[in-house]
Amino acid sequence: QFDSVMNYSLQYACFDFFAQGTIRARSFANRLAKVQMNYTQSVNLAMFNLLGSHDTERFLTSCGGDADKFALAVAFQLTYEGAPMIYYGDEVGMVGRNDPDCRRGMIWDPKEQDLELLGWYKSLIALRREHPVLRFGQCRTVWADSASNIFGFVRFDQERQVLVLLNNQGKTQRIDLTKVVWPVAVPKQVQDLLTKETFALGEIVIKPYGSRILG
Repeated sequence: QFDSVMNYSLQYACFDFFAQGTIRARSFANRLAKVQMNYTQSVNLAMFNLLGSHDTERFLTSCGGDADKFALAVAFQLTYEGAPMIYYGDEVGMVGRNDPDCRRGMIWDPKEQDLELLGWYKSLIALRREHPVLRFGQCRTVWADSASNIFGFVRFDQERQVLVLLNNQGKTQRIDLTKVVWPVAVPKQVQDLLTKETFALGEIVIKPYGSRILG
């Protein structure tokens, strides 16, 4: 048997939820649950999670060139269970339709690269390296509200937990952290691991197509 394969089932779900908006948060959660149930956890941790590849349209193109939607999908990819597979050039904002347009030569000139997007990738990769629970922890969906289109999941082990909240809507929204079912223990306060802001357990603001990664 293969130790891992390209996780196209997850890619299709991301395409529908983040890029095209043809499904809402609850349907996205159901699609992910089906992927989880197809394999054991050890296999899910090794699945190659991709947003784009040499066989698919560039994900930024699928997002209609909307960098905010793409960045939200990247936040999911780099915090969800599995091995993130970054197709060359996605990290600097390359675009392209289906093969062969998605196989354009790499953009090497920094003046032509989306350096803000590159910085976003670097921040998330550093976070993943800093917190082993984002690499090896179990994954549980704890929020999937189709009305607000906010999706949230927790990566956790016996001692640590990180909550990831994704606002897949073009307006600022609030979420009440006291309503989250925490798998390890209910914390008294949480910290945004990227911005280092600290919050008491209560309402938290998420910007349009924004994310919160809370530990």
